[in-house]
Amino acid sequence: IFQMLKTITVYGSSSAQIDAIYMAAAQELGASIAKQGWLQVNGGGSTGLMGAATEGGVQAGGAVDAVTLEIFRSGSHPKLREVLHCATMSERKLGLYTRGDAYIALPGGLGTLEEIMEVLSWRQLTFHTKQLVMLNTGGFYTPLVAFLRDLMDKGFISPTFQHSLYICDTPAEVITALSDYTPRPIEKAALWAPPQSDWE
Repeated sequence: IFQMLKTITVYGSSSAQIDAIYMAAAQELGASIAKQGWLQVNGGGSTGLMGAATEGGVQAGGAVDAVTLEIFRSGSHPKLREVLHCATMSERKLGLYTRGDAYIALPGGLGTLEEIMEVLSWRQLTFHTKQLVMLNTGGFYTPLVAFLRDLMDKGFISPTFQHSLYICDTPAEVITALSDYTPRPIEKAALWAPPQSDWE
């Protein structure tokens, strides 16, 4: 392991209108994080996948902290250990980012996509060497992964970018990916060089 993992930031939907398959996987993931002795940090919501991941962690004897907005104070999960309330989304996202030794993306909507794209963008810019693992429950992230691969094929993303993004179908695979991770360099500079002509 490239560093001792202590805190895992978990991103995911707060919607209560999603299929039970996603809820069950999120709760199992929360429990799996706790059983590793890792601290889970998430957005603090009591509903949706955030709430399920928190519940799974607490039920397994783990601790769960949160970084949330002040305006969402009343909606925080009641079993959180510590909650940091922020005035703006920028502060909240930075709090989740800085606390994580690694990141897990559960299925989610616009907020989740924004958060994980920022983590991946900063990884490509070499601002950090941390890992992002997507829990691909029911193939949720398969279309997004296909899109990212297309961007790599078209030269918009460095091919070495794929070494920092892991796609896992089960919570058990997520834990294995986190435990076995060794960072590899991303060659951002390769994107700035003009393509070589076949005729030269």
